Parts: sequence; structure tokens; C-alpha cells
Amino acid sequence: MIETHASPWPGTPTRQRLILHIGTHKTGTSAIQDALSRSRAALAAQGVLYARTDREPFPNLPKHCSLWRAANDVEGRLAEEERRILSEELDACGAHTLVLSEEGLSEPLPRLARFFVPWMSRFDITVICMVRRQDLFLESLFSQFVREPGRRDSRVLSAFLQAAPVRDRLDYQRWLGHWQDTLRCKLVTLDFDATVRSEEGLLGRFMAAAGLPPLPVQAARVNATPDMRLALVVNQLNRLKLDYDIEQLSQASAALLAEGRLQPLKRLLGRDARQRLLDAMVPSNLRLQQQFGVRFDASMPDEPAGMTELPDHAFMLEMLARLSTRTG
Repeated sequence: MIETHASPWPGTPTRQRLILHIGTHKTGTSAIQDALSRSRAALAAQGVLYARTDREPFPNLPKHCSLWRAANDVEGRLAEEERRILSEELDACGAHTLVLSEEGLSEPLPRLARFFVPWMSRFDITVICMVRRQDLFLESLFSQFVREPGRRDSRVLSAFLQAAPVRDRLDYQRWLGHWQDTLRCKLVTLDFDATVRSEEGLLGRFMAAAGLPPLPVQAARVNATPDMRLALVVNQLNRLKLDYDIEQLSQASAALLAEGRLQPLKRLLGRDARQRLLDAMVPSNLRLQQQFGVRFDASMPDEPAGMTELPDHAFMLEMLARLSTRTG
């Protein structure tokens, strides 16, 4: 039986709600998850549960990694147990709204949305997804994937760009449409870059999209994309199959860049590849605008025509020398 609850603020539903924040990667997800985690008590006082995140596979992260693992389980053995644990936590606290956040849910895999089908009879479901213009998203995703210990992607940027799983991620309208069709839910899609520039800011716009009251904390800068020189260095080390400590490399890179002798390097695609990618995404982005109301800014960065795929050897050697001095 569905419980109902007294309204802690105007507009509270009389049917339980499920707010699913599905990403995407590199769109402030870590900052949102950190803020939600730090606001658990304040949310609970409003009848909102940000479910526990202290279960495997990554119990130290403030996001629902166990949810992604269960939803992505091809054999489906973990799904029922995960739904049971989350349902029992919600029932025990008496909240009327359950909030779950995991950017891995934005991977273009139909089984991820299907995980939530058994909950359609219990919840009014709202899915929230932030997206970036595909060229900017791709560069940030490349930087993350080469640095993640579990991935250590060794592909050069041009190969990364052409990989079918990566291209599938860029067709936002197609996989967002699958979420909407599968769950027949409310789906709110936000342009990340426009969101951070907005008066409400990242957290304010997210909470408004979720139909929830503002959080009592400010967004912290979490998991920010570092200078792209570091990504290129790590990418090269991955191809050479050399071992390294990513935290030490990051600190050495940041110290070198802090000296101010180098201009920040934030873009890698180059004018030509960037334009080709955006031209290829025109049909999908037109459908995205028509279906979800997202229209990306058309301004282009000032950059060379060609793609940057290899690290600056002088930078790489100086960074590794500093690292050797620190650890020697």
C-alpha cells in the first residue's frame, strides 16, 4: 500500500515520489551528490530521503554505486535485493520522497531504465539529467576515463571519439527517449553550462527541477576536470603500460601549472574535428530541442585547427622530474 504524508512545503505530492538523477558524467554530478549527502538531516526533516551510499562497490563515495551495479547486472541477480534494501530504508524513515543519484545510469543501456519498472506502481518518477554540448562533454569524458584507476583508457583522442560506445553516449535524445518511454515518467533535461551560469546556480536549478526545497549548503568544487596536459600525459603512460600514482601525478601537474608559465589547456579536439562532430550531432540535437527543450550555445573556443593527442614532452619530463624529486 502507498503511504501518504503531510505536506512539509507547498506542492508536496500525496503519492510517494522517486527522483532519479542519472548524470551525465562531468556535469557537476559529484558536487550535487556531495551536497545531497551533507544535507541528509535537513532533507529528512522535509520528508526526503537521500538513500545511504555506504554499500559496495564504492562505499566511500556519496553516490549510489550499488544501485548502478544492480541495474547493470546482465543476469539480474542483484536487482531484487537492491530494490528491497532501498524500499526498506524508505519505509523505515517514513519519507514521501526518495532521491537516488548515479551518473553511470546515463550509459546508453536499456537495462538501466528497466531496473525501475517494478517501482512504477509505487512512485511518481522524475528523471533529471544534465547534458553538455557533445564536443565539450567528450573532452571531459576523455580526461576522466584516462585518469580513472579502473579504466586507464589508452586510446588516443581520435580513436576515443570514433568508438561506438562513446558515440552512443553522445546521442542524448535517443537514450533519454528510452528512459521516458520505458518509465512513462517526467524527464527533466538541463543544459549543464547554462545551469552553472544561471542565477540559481547548479544546486538551485537541480533542486528546483526535482521539485524540492533549496539545500542548506553551498556546492563544493568536487572532481573538477584538471588541465588537459595531465590527461595527455596519463594517456601516454597508459599506452606504455607504465604504473603510476594518479594522485601524485595530479599534484605535480597542479604545482607546475600554478607557477603561471603555461597558459591553461582546456580543449583538445581542434577546430576541424570539433566542427565535424557538431555537424554530425545536428539531427540528434534538433530532436533533443524539440522533445526536451535543450538548445546548446553555438560559440566555439579559440583553438588550433588540428587535434592535440600527444603530451608536450617538455611538460611531461618536467612534471615527472618534480615527482621524482618529491618521492626520492
